[in-house]
Amino acid sequence: MLTLNLEMQTTETRGLSAAGHLHSLAQHAPDVRLDVVLADPSVLDPAEDLEGAAAALGAHLVVAPVAGRTPGHHDTLRLAAAYRDLLLA
Repeated sequence: MLTLNLEMQTTETRGLSAAGHLHSLAQHAPDVRLDVVLADPSVLDPAEDLEGAAAALGAHLVVAPVAGRTPGHHDTLRLAAAYRDLLLA
């Protein structure tokens, strides 16, 4: 499982959308396979692009509200609940 960052335009990922981040991961680690890509709704560039990028890594996209009140930070309880739901599914 990969949980996407809430802020895509950091010094590490400047210029990359969420889908671009996944495409870069696939390019740099072609043998990586994932089951799930977890994303907060706030990082969706067109959802179709992100779904396709996740599928290229073998994963399905799960969108869940996991952002906290502080910009760029996940809410620990929401994130834990999303993980719980995914692991029990």
